[in-house]
Amino acid sequence: MKLRYYILILTLLLFGISNVNASSINYNLTIDKNIYFHETIVYKVKKSELDTSGNYDFLTSVVNGPIYFDNNDSVKYTKTKRIANDEYIITLKNDFSSIFVTSERIINECFNTFDFSNNDGEISIELSSPFFCLKRADNIMVNITTDLNVLDSNADSINGNKYTWNVDSKDFNLSFSAKIPELETEPMDEIDEEINDPQIDEDETNINDTENNKEQKEKNNSVLTIGLTVVGIIAIAGVIFVIILKIKKNKLNEI
Repeated sequence: MKLRYYILILTLLLFGISNVNASSINYNLTIDKNIYFHETIVYKVKKSELDTSGNYDFLTSVVNGPIYFDNNDSVKYTKTKRIANDEYIITLKNDFSSIFVTSERIINECFNTFDFSNNDGEISIELSSPFFCLKRADNIMVNITTDLNVLDSNADSINGNKYTWNVDSKDFNLSFSAKIPELETEPMDEIDEEINDPQIDEDETNINDTENNKEQKEKNNSVLTIGLTVVGIIAIAGVIFVIILKIKKNKLNEI
């Protein structure tokens, strides 16, 4: 009896250790209010699970090579790699608009069908089985985080604005829809009223008019003073000229 008990305990421990050490994929997609997507994928791969035969292996390629966001291999993920507890931890990041959702490699390769729509003030994501990426890792988790008003989802769990799906079989389907917030615009009636009926302080207007009149009077006085001065100079010059002519005329008569 004790032997069976110890064998059972040992089996449970081995099963637990194998799950802890198993490779895992944590897929995180954040959708902001502008319907812009922020993607972060975290892979945890034990060193012992890497393929050294030279044949293609997805997890090995994630660890050793560049990973492309799109099916055309034109955009690379931003990749970081570190080692902890004899396993590789790979993080891939990329930001993209809704236009490029259908080009996303992971989603398109893992699911049998993928449908994304952005119509009538709503976005929806429909991913249907079979799920082909289950063979790439023992534990796969999908998270969608958003501050949008979520209308419907078949998530396994919800924590605040985070919706989580645990992939445990090939018959995995994901459904998610949310409402797009309307842009806040100022009513046209209020804009027209501000344009047609500007509110101006009468006291301020009177003060400005008084100051303007004072400045204009000062300018007029300055012009008048300059004018009189010029006329005076011309008159004095004329008198002096006449006197000089008379003096010259008298001298000629004496000769």
